[in-house]
Amino acid sequence: MESSLFGLLHLAFGAAGCSSPYLVANFDKEYKPRTKSFAVGPVTASPYELEAKKVTEQLRKAIYRELKARQHQYYVKIQPLGESNRRIHEAGLTDSAFAQMLPLELCQLLGVDAVLRGTLVAYQKKRLFLGGVVIVEVAINHGSLGQMIWHHKMQKTAQIFGNPAGFLDDMGKKVAKKFPFRE
Repeated sequence: MESSLFGLLHLAFGAAGCSSPYLVANFDKEYKPRTKSFAVGPVTASPYELEAKKVTEQLRKAIYRELKARQHQYYVKIQPLGESNRRIHEAGLTDSAFAQMLPLELCQLLGVDAVLRGTLVAYQKKRLFLGGVVIVEVAINHGSLGQMIWHHKMQKTAQIFGNPAGFLDDMGKKVAKKFPFRE
């Protein structure tokens, strides 16, 4: 059963286009002028993932680290993770509760114009050999207009001796390279 689920996920996301991200058509006119601040929200995981909490936190940190390293390329101010975490903690929210909130509520809670949320769709290590697959979806939601403005699906597959945990840094780099809020 587990291998058939893994196979279906692999086929679905392999064919689904872990390619170019979606960007809302009116981004430059409607959203670019309204977005000055941005936060990386928690990444959630599918319930069947065993290492979900650790992996999602590593992925969130990788995305944040890569965005901060390129801050000079972006016109938005990226909120420090510590500030985002403090605000989420003070509100008494879990990552899953945060994921269920409306974009306007999220942005108000974090004090930003836009927020990135993500889902770890699959994180699977091969049993006998190192290797596996990581599938992630990330989206940026704008608070004032309440719409998803950017979405990206990513998949990395490791062969023997590959380590799926190392893919999280690669995915952080992919998000930073495709980040829509460029100067």
